[in-house]
Amino acid sequence: FPYTTLFRSDKTEKEKLYNNYATLGFGNYPTINAELFITQNLSRTSYVGGMLRHLSSQGGIKDLVLDDKYANTSLDVTYGVRERDMSWNVDLGVKNQIYNWYGLPNYSIFTESVVNSIDSKQTYNTIVLGGKMSIKDGVFRDASMQFKRFSDGFDSGENRFFIKPNFDFDVMNQKVKADFVVDYVGGSFERRIDVINSPFTYSSLNFGMSPSILYQKDDLSVQFGASIFYSIYKRDVIGESKDKKSIYIYPNIKASYKLVGDILVAYAGAEGGLEQNSYADFVDQNPFVSPTLFIAPTDNKFDIY
Repeated sequence: FPYTTLFRSDKTEKEKLYNNYATLGFGNYPTINAELFITQNLSRTSYVGGMLRHLSSQGGIKDLVLDDKYANTSLDVTYGVRERDMSWNVDLGVKNQIYNWYGLPNYSIFTESVVNSIDSKQTYNTIVLGGKMSIKDGVFRDASMQFKRFSDGFDSGENRFFIKPNFDFDVMNQKVKADFVVDYVGGSFERRIDVINSPFTYSSLNFGMSPSILYQKDDLSVQFGASIFYSIYKRDVIGESKDKKSIYIYPNIKASYKLVGDILVAYAGAEGGLEQNSYADFVDQNPFVSPTLFIAPTDNKFDIY
């Protein structure tokens, strides 16, 4: 018997993209969550943009005897250029954070005068200036750099600067990559946690290089490489001074094999590195951290998977 098959295709409307947006939300303990993003093309290749974020709460949790309100406000602006062979941008950011250490182990053991004398408020201020550049052709691939000034309400201060250029090129039909980093962090705290009137300073300067060779054939991909770091670490505390210079070498090996196309892939690796730590990074993880830290780089000897 003859038959007819009909095909119907509903053409979906093309999603409209906006250059600007604003969001506003409210919650209990009166909480405000707001964002404003604006971007504008200045020419065919250049643009400018800005992002304003705010998150705050007026607190009021039941039975707390210390203030529990907080606020987090940041403003980021950027100017960039996108061309066929090169792109770059410059960023400037400022951030203010206000928190309160409202937790007490058992506040019933404290008198009202003691509770009223506790200064639970902590403030953080951040200024960041940075930039990125990438080039499509040539040995130089991209680079990023940043300077950050971080301070708090207890006379702590920290400076952070890094620059990370990356290169790649071909040698005998094999791709060679070389990533470099210069990373400095230095700051001071007003006191140690166990000793009053004991200010101390710290600094860490790391030079790193990570060369590697990428081998690819059919479904096999292997990257052979190593990371080498030279680190200069200093810490000065009343009654204690530490000055350490070290060289670290880490593996940087990755391999993958497509067993069944892109459906089933076997992979393995052995990697390591010297991780630069900073007071600002610790605050990002936990804004209630004590401003009395001993800060030093983390030696990640290897991670095998």
